[in-house]
Amino acid sequence: MTALHQEYGDKGLELVAVNGYGDTRERIEKWVRSQKLEHPIYLDGREVATRTYFVTAYPTTFLVDRRGVIVQRRIGFDPKDLPDLKHAIEELLDAK
Repeated sequence: MTALHQEYGDKGLELVAVNGYGDTRERIEKWVRSQKLEHPIYLDGREVATRTYFVTAYPTTFLVDRRGVIVQRRIGFDPKDLPDLKHAIEELLDAK
C-alpha cells in the first residue's frame, strides 16, 4: 500500500489504512516502522469496519470515487493482483 501511496499520492490518491484488530498505538507504531510504511493508519477501526462497511476478513480494500461512493471492494491481497488494482486506481484518478 505504501508503494501505491508513493506512486499515486501526488496524482490525487488518498490512501488510508484502518487497523481493525484493536492493537495498541505502540504496537502499530512498531509495526509501521518495521514495514517502513508511509501512508496514514487509523486505530480502533474494528467497530466501523464491521458495522459500517461489513468487513469480515482482513485485509479488505475499498476503492472510493471522488464523490465518496464505494466503487469496488477487494477481500485479501495477492501481489499478482497489483496490476489490476493499479488499473482501477488510474481509472478513478482519471475520472472527473
